[in-house]
Amino acid sequence: MRRSGRAGAIAALTWFAAAILLDANQTVIGQPGPTAASQPASPASQPASRGGAAALDQGWDRSTTEKWYRLSQGTVFLPYPWFLALEQAAGEELFAASYHLERMGFLADSRGPENPDSLLVGFSRVFVDLPDRKPYSCWKGDWVGLTCAACHTGQLRHLGQQIRIEGGPAHHDVELFGGRLSAALAATFASSPKFTRFTKGVLASGTTTTPNALRESLTCFLEESAKVHSFLLVERSGGAD
Repeated sequence: MRRSGRAGAIAALTWFAAAILLDANQTVIGQPGPTAASQPASPASQPASRGGAAALDQGWDRSTTEKWYRLSQGTVFLPYPWFLALEQAAGEELFAASYHLERMGFLADSRGPENPDSLLVGFSRVFVDLPDRKPYSCWKGDWVGLTCAACHTGQLRHLGQQIRIEGGPAHHDVELFGGRLSAALAATFASSPKFTRFTKGVLASGTTTTPNALRESLTCFLEESAKVHSFLLVERSGGAD
């Protein structure tokens, strides 16, 4: 079958797509889609923790920390609604579930006005419109990417307490992340039940598309991403730069 053959080829990939999107002549990255306006919390109301970890007094309030965690540096790797709806390769648990990403070394962060979808530290949401550059032309809209904070936010345990260190070295496994993401995408492409649930999740985010259009976009994305050599594929754990 044509689809199963293509899915098999995709499943064999060690894939992880990312690129720096900079263009002096046109806006290719920007703020994510509009969200409800909210007032920043006052310093007095800031929690003394970061995703359950104690926060050292480094002269940053919660608002500054969240900007550090979420400010895009222009790097994206997957359409944002796909990332939230994608299941792990085996089973029906979400790929972006906090426990799953934490097992690969990423750090949890609290839900809030700057982080309504409970993204982990160093994951950003950014609008991308690159009609002439694949695989980004496969999807116009919000994408998820990694920020500087993904690699430069550390955490350690002392006397049973997790302590967050802003600017410290991260200890995640980016290569493992890329491999699992590739497997999850390939499984979603190959499995009709998975793709049906994936479609429902994408549509539930408010994205305007259809199942057929989404499959075309996913096919385009996987085929074109297979041709990209990612600078995030490293030969060791604990760093992407």
